[in-house]
Amino acid sequence: MPSFLLVDDSPTVLLTLRHAIVQARGDVRIHEATDASRALKLFDDARPDVVMMDMVMPEDQEEPKEEDDEPESAGLKLVQEMLARRPGTTILLVTGLPPSHPDVTAAVSLGVAGVMRKPVRPDDVKAALASLFPDADSLSYFG
Repeated sequence: MPSFLLVDDSPTVLLTLRHAIVQARGDVRIHEATDASRALKLFDDARPDVVMMDMVMPEDQEEPKEEDDEPESAGLKLVQEMLARRPGTTILLVTGLPPSHPDVTAAVSLGVAGVMRKPVRPDDVKAALASLFPDADSLSYFG
């Protein structure tokens, strides 16, 4: 059974991603995080097959943000850490940042599998998954 880690601080985006994945493949495990620290813990514990994540997120929901923190840096740091821990992990960015944003281009150069622009629709998610796994019958090769 394929396992997904969804990382976004928007409950609406998490809901959209979850529903689209379940529609594409009903029997999946889905783990969700709203900040980078929780995402990294779930990444280590659950060992997901696919990570779908925003680039702009808090580092930790429990810690107050400092004035000069750049929120997008948490997403790039998370991509770097995940790929350092498990090279080759399939990561799909789901972001409102433009493709030319330095964090997006840096993540692409690190090897993320793709970038989806917000606002995201269920059909966008299904199409992205189909393009990532063209030979898979609704991702059945994961399980």
